[in-house]
Formats: sequence, structure tokens, C-alpha cells
Amino acid sequence: MTTPAMIFGMLPLAAALGEGGEQRGPLGQTVIGGVITSSILTLVVVPVVYTMLEDWADWLLRKFGRKVDPVKDHAITDKTARSCYSRSLSPTSRPTSCAPPEPSTPSSG
Repeated sequence: MTTPAMIFGMLPLAAALGEGGEQRGPLGQTVIGGVITSSILTLVVVPVVYTMLEDWADWLLRKFGRKVDPVKDHAITDKTARSCYSRSLSPTSRPTSCAPPEPSTPSSG
């Protein structure tokens, strides 16, 4: 909503109407072009590049012998797994003891 509001707000300035419009017109045109460009970059280019890099990383992991598990590698929701994952970003040097702790049973004693 802010992008169309900014574009429509700059249209009178970009139209270069009235006195001194020939000096203010390029400013409005530049602002409109910048808002459109930043919107396209934010909504299209960044997600596409992110997806491509993620697919490339999965391909590299598969190529070098590690099986990619989408649940473990991409949807880290467990607190223990998240803390273990944050210790090392390298998939080969992750600690092997990242299993969640066993629930404690009340001692009968």
C-alpha cells in the first residue's frame, strides 16, 4: 500500500506542471523509479536468489555425501536442535549429541 501511495503522491511532481516544474520533474521521476525498483527487488529478486542459494546448498550437501533432510535442516523448531545447530554452521562438525534430553521420571524413593 505504501508503494502506490508514494507513486501517486509523486505524480504531480513528476508531471512537471506549473512554474519551476522543469526543475522538480526529474526529482519526482527519480523517486518513482526508485520506489518501483526497490519494490521489485524486495518482492521478486530477493526471494528468487534466496531459493536458488538454498537449492544450491542442498545440492552441495548431497554431492559431498550428506543426506539432506528437509525437516531437520530447514524447519528447526525444537529448542535443543536450534541451539545445537547454532553452535556450528558446518554440517560435518555438528555435535552428535544434540538429541533432546529424556523426560525425567519421578523417583520412588
